[in-house]
Order: sequence, then C-alpha cells, then structure tokens
Amino acid sequence: MSLTDFLDDAGFNLLSTKGLLSLPPPTWLMDKLIPENGLVGLYGAPSGGKSFVALDWAMSISEGIPWLGRFKTKQAPVIYIAAEGGRGIQKRAREWMRAHDKSDLPAMYWLLSPLYVREEGMVEAFIEELEKRDVFPGLVVFDTLSRSFGNGDENSSADMGHFIDSVMRLAVGRHMSALIVHHTNATGARERGHSAFRGNLDAMFSCIAEKNGDGRIVRITLANDKQKDDVEADAIYVAPAESSTGSLVFEETTPPDKKERGQGIPGAMRKLDMLALLGSHSEGLTWKEWQMASQVDKDRFSRRLRKLKSDGEIFNENGRYFVTPATRDLVDIDPEDDEEDD
Repeated sequence: MSLTDFLDDAGFNLLSTKGLLSLPPPTWLMDKLIPENGLVGLYGAPSGGKSFVALDWAMSISEGIPWLGRFKTKQAPVIYIAAEGGRGIQKRAREWMRAHDKSDLPAMYWLLSPLYVREEGMVEAFIEELEKRDVFPGLVVFDTLSRSFGNGDENSSADMGHFIDSVMRLAVGRHMSALIVHHTNATGARERGHSAFRGNLDAMFSCIAEKNGDGRIVRITLANDKQKDDVEADAIYVAPAESSTGSLVFEETTPPDKKERGQGIPGAMRKLDMLALLGSHSEGLTWKEWQMASQVDKDRFSRRLRKLKSDGEIFNENGRYFVTPATRDLVDIDPEDDEEDD
C-alpha cells in the first residue's frame, strides 16, 4: 500500500501539488465580504449598530438580493439567533421588509433565545432539530457571542477555543457560514476576549458608529480588518436611509469630511493619546487596529508611527506594536512635543 493510499484510508486528505493548485477558488455568500463555509466576526461598541448590520446582511442573503445594491449575494436560508434582541427583533425585521417591499421572508428562521453551543450535546441536538424540519441553512448568525458563550471566560484560550470549535462543528460541518456578532473591549480598539477568536476566523469586520447630539446614529464605518483567503475590502460607509422610519435601514454614503468634525464625530487622536491607547493594551495592537482606534488618517498615522519607532517609543513584534519599556511616563511628555510635526 502506498503512503497516499494509507493516508486516504485513515481519513487524511493528502494532496499533491497538482491537486493543491487545482482546488477551486473561494466562493462567497456575499461577494468579497462573507465567504461560503467560513467563520466571520462583526464587532462593535454597545448600541453601535452592529446588530442592524448583521440583520441587513442576513436578510439580504436570505432573499438573494445584493447588499447596498452592489455586493452580490448567493441566496441561502439563514438562521438568526437573536439572543440579545428578544421580541425587539420583530420591529427591525418589519422595517427591513417594508423598506424592501417584502411581505414575507420565507428563508429566514429565528431563534429568540441563546444557543449555548459549548454545552455538551447542544450542537448535536440543534443539528438534529434542523434535520427534522428539513432546514438546511447557508448562514447562521450568533447575536451575540457573549449571550451564546454560556458559563466560561472569554479571555481564556481554552474556553474561547471550545466556543469556536463548537461553532465550527455546527456551521462548517453542515456547510454553513457563521457570523458571530461581538462587543469591543473597554477601549473600543479591538474585539473583547482572547485572541483565539480572531485567530480562528476567516473574516473580521469592525463596526464604528458616529452619532449626533441626541445619540442617533448618523453614519457607520465597516472596516474589513481580516480576510484570510483574499484581499481585505475597502472601508464601507453606511447611513440610515431617508425612508427608514422606525428601525435602521441602511444606504451607502460617503466618508466624513473635515467639516463634520466637531458635530458629534470623534476627532483624530494626538500622538500622546495614541501612545496611551497602545500602552493600555498589554497584548499589543496591529497597525490597522491602532490606526482605526486612533481615528488618524493612514498617511499621517504612518508618519507618526515611523517617528515613534525612530525615537524608540514603540517596537514591533510578530506584527503587533507595543510601547517600549524604556519609554518615559506618558504623563511626562511635554504637550508641545505632541503638536503636529508630521
């Protein structure tokens, strides 16, 4: 028996180079955003619009209509686990249907209670229920991770790894994609919990809301900060549609301009604040995480980063930036040194 025959009999799919190169390219549930049979994260601050975005994606996929009119979708049934929304999700669904002139969404299925996938037997019981009902979804949405996590510690590598493994058994094992809605950490710079969450996902999006004086969302920035098997998509800007009456329905809009600064939209950080932000993350930040959290445009951020590195204030290790141990106390930096010099 050849080595290949032995490995095939043992359940190992050993590929030759020719076999590797003949594999089909990635396919998409939503073009260039949500891969088929993939795990996707969408994270943002509380009341920051992430559930509205997740719903918009889910219902667009269930109907097979392009999201925002330009991101093609592959029609597939969707299960939406509204573990935090309860019956309030009804209002959001009705508004979306009204805006899109739909009287029913026959391919949408709703679970209005948490699905604790880490509990023993839960995944198997849910799959069995789907099979009984002849429901074969292409997407399952967990809104949110914290309400689907159950007992455990999000900062534990073992607990987070167990959660991801359980979602994979449910979703990828059934040829579904999974969208996991999650919260940001205390600083808002990245998602909450252990890095095993990001590390095991195929795609990741941050959802940053801008609000006016009375707290209403005026714009959301969606940034694709991980796409494992393709290039990351450009930032997408959405705003409440003019026809939206009760719950948010989005339309594509333009990025904020300088005139909008000071109208409830946070301004860019100074270098002192950038260092303080970085110093608050013991696990470091990637270039994109730090730039997005700082709200500094990419060119200016790159110039500042080079200056901070040349001054020995920061260092890079395995793609993440850290404040150097020798950096003087941030509170002792002369404010005049923090003026624009870039």
